[in-house]
Amino acid sequence: FNPQIGMALTQDGSFSALPLIRALQASGPRSAADQWQWRARELLLPLISLTPDLAYLFTTAILLPVARGDIPSTLTPFFSGGIIMALSKGDKPGVRPIGNGDLFRKVVSRILLSNSKRQLADYFLNTHPNYKQFAIGVPGGVEKMYAAVRLAAGDTPCMRPGGPPPPPADPPPPPPGGAPPP
Repeated sequence: FNPQIGMALTQDGSFSALPLIRALQASGPRSAADQWQWRARELLLPLISLTPDLAYLFTTAILLPVARGDIPSTLTPFFSGGIIMALSKGDKPGVRPIGNGDLFRKVVSRILLSNSKRQLADYFLNTHPNYKQFAIGVPGGVEKMYAAVRLAAGDTPCMRPGGPPPPPADPPPPPPGGAPPP
């Protein structure tokens, strides 16, 4: 596997900023920021649009090392992790879990998956029917995973007509001076 092909280099070996630009444009104008409050469309797209040299430098110095896993150990904490938040579903009960990883990892993933997203989704959704896929090519995958975990844990108030069941009643107290009733 050579992440340079498809990420930055064309078949003839020359550099192309097009995959990077497409990945940054795919980020919505109001997309959530990463843990450093960086947004691809607001921060990176204007920078790399200034000159092809910046796109080349950004790709070779940051994105390709991230894609290869060649991040120096001293920098690993800055490229790992992310933020997670719970958003209200408005008038519906419950929350919507949102997780946002590092911006650079997200850009690398978009670029590397851009040509194979449909094939991967088809493979994971149709090849192994006993397994559930919640990510690549699955609209609303996070919400589906959250519902599946709640269902597996037996916590399914959304499936009950009246909402969650009432809490169990407290057991009756033992009679004074006697043994508990059978």
